[in-house]
Amino acid sequence: ALGSDPRSVNATTVTQLGAISFQMGISKTISILSKIDNIFKDPKFDPNARDALKACYDVYLDAKHGLQEGLMSFKNGDYSAANYRANGALIVPTTCENGFEVSPFTKENSDFFQLAAISLGSTTITKATNLVPDTCMEISNSDPYVKYDFCVKAFGSNPRSSKANLDELAEISFNITTYKARSVSSTIDRLMKDPKSGRLVKQVLKTCSDLYSGAPEDLKVGLEALKSGKFFIANVRVTAAMGCGSECEDAFKEMKVKVSPLTKENSDYFELGAITLAFTNLLQR
Repeated sequence: ALGSDPRSVNATTVTQLGAISFQMGISKTISILSKIDNIFKDPKFDPNARDALKACYDVYLDAKHGLQEGLMSFKNGDYSAANYRANGALIVPTTCENGFEVSPFTKENSDFFQLAAISLGSTTITKATNLVPDTCMEISNSDPYVKYDFCVKAFGSNPRSSKANLDELAEISFNITTYKARSVSSTIDRLMKDPKSGRLVKQVLKTCSDLYSGAPEDLKVGLEALKSGKFFIANVRVTAAMGCGSECEDAFKEMKVKVSPLTKENSDYFELGAITLAFTNLLQR
């Protein structure tokens, strides 16, 4: 099955092959739905089979949507959610097959079951070697500022995350947060040059620029301290760095600017900082 897809030739990881298996499962549901439509349109169609065909159509439509969501979760590194969706797709062929005395979909149902099983297997294998979901769950359960989905998606942006150990995930979190700090600084520079930004907004943006300018250095020193086992220093530095987001947002409120142009960026940066801070505590334990 995988060999029939040209993308498999260049795949080098289970994760890549897993994504392909999800895509093949989705394509199979589309093919089966099309076949059902054609049977409905056939003048020789047996009306006694209408209910069974309708049931097949409904479950395969659900399977299509479920696998699409599963693929998205798989690509974002949420292998538990992807596993759940693939597992749900496994029951679809049996449901369809059992509705007929003589099924016109026996081959299709059998093939789809195999594809769903491959997708399920890939999520199981990948989840076993990926610490991101469980670590993000632990962090989100202990920190009200961190959302599980946000954490998983953040690490999903770095392909190294899927095979990283806890120390490596910590370093990746520092790198992601540092990158975000620089990204926000670039956004601030652009807004300050924008003639549409008023005098008051530019004044606050200057404050935010000053706040974010020191964040990369704080995070750099924090990571070095963490690697050396100096957890207190790492904690202090990360706490200082993550404060940029909330302090910047507070500056807009204090100056009574009705709408902050950095709310989303400040919020995302603060949450990334919270994830990084959580790693200093995890490694200390």
